[in-house]
Amino acid sequence: MKSLIPKLSLTRQDLLLLVVWPLVNSIIVYTALYYVMFVLDNPRAPTYALRVLATIFTICALFWFFRRLIEANNNAIFRYRLIYQVMINLGLVSLAIAIASYSFTLPQTFDSVTVFQIFRLKFLIYLNMLLQVAVYTMVIHSWQLKEKALELEMSLKQSEISLLRIQTNPHFLFNTLNLLHSEIPERPELAQELIFELSDLLRGTIAVADKKRISLHDEVALIEHYLAIQKARFTERLDVKMDIDRASQSLQIPPMLILPLVENVIKHALSKTINKIYLEVKTRYVDGVLSILVNNTWSESAIPQFEAGSGHGNISETLGLEYDNANFSISFANQVTSAVITIRPDF
Repeated sequence: MKSLIPKLSLTRQDLLLLVVWPLVNSIIVYTALYYVMFVLDNPRAPTYALRVLATIFTICALFWFFRRLIEANNNAIFRYRLIYQVMINLGLVSLAIAIASYSFTLPQTFDSVTVFQIFRLKFLIYLNMLLQVAVYTMVIHSWQLKEKALELEMSLKQSEISLLRIQTNPHFLFNTLNLLHSEIPERPELAQELIFELSDLLRGTIAVADKKRISLHDEVALIEHYLAIQKARFTERLDVKMDIDRASQSLQIPPMLILPLVENVIKHALSKTINKIYLEVKTRYVDGVLSILVNNTWSESAIPQFEAGSGHGNISETLGLEYDNANFSISFANQVTSAVITIRPDF
């Protein structure tokens, strides 16, 4: 029973549709109805008014119910373009009006003049409710856009922090500097190459830190600089394969979408085993769908545990904010850990 409570909780929009909206319309309708009945000198105004107000509340409740029913089956349906949202909501409120009005009949004691006036009043009321739903949809859509813009701004700030993290990560820098210190006397050419790789990596992270989107090619370039340093550090224990689809290289993606997955392989796989790790970064762009795969082998007997770390959480949040149809998953099978990002927008 307790598990059902969160599902039945009412949001501000629910309270607006179930309480505020019918109350406002009830006041408007009652005032108009009272005026009509007063002009027609009909003594049955109070009784008829209660039936009209009940109909108003029924329409609002049905409209709310239909919205919740659709959202339960397709949560993204009310994230479509504004014109589609308006059409969907107008269709739902029209259905609610039809159902609520089906059993609503006028008293037989009303004369033809009263019936006509009441019919005209009903028509104006229903037309007014359709207009209100259209305005409500536009206001909610505008509010959602502002909220999403704020979330995207926060996500961008988080991405900037993630980008700067690799520049100020003491373990990464210390390990790289220690590697340079050990290689300078014996292999100065390699040390010089590593300095260039580290310089390019830091320069690249600074260049994309304030960008909302970068090309997949630029993200891969950062990964290659990072892996070049790690390959020199772990030597034969790390075997890297980059399989980047040419069609995907020009696509624009949020920065730091792939690099955290590669970092996790070094941090949570390679550093926790003495066995060789095969790392593969693969992208494909087919039929408007971008697929990004980061695979690594794991030969230990213990199955790796995938905890919701900040890197994985940032990737999921970024995909949810940037795209309407994208997902991120991690799995383990046949001694291989696979992290998969799938994006299905119209690039």
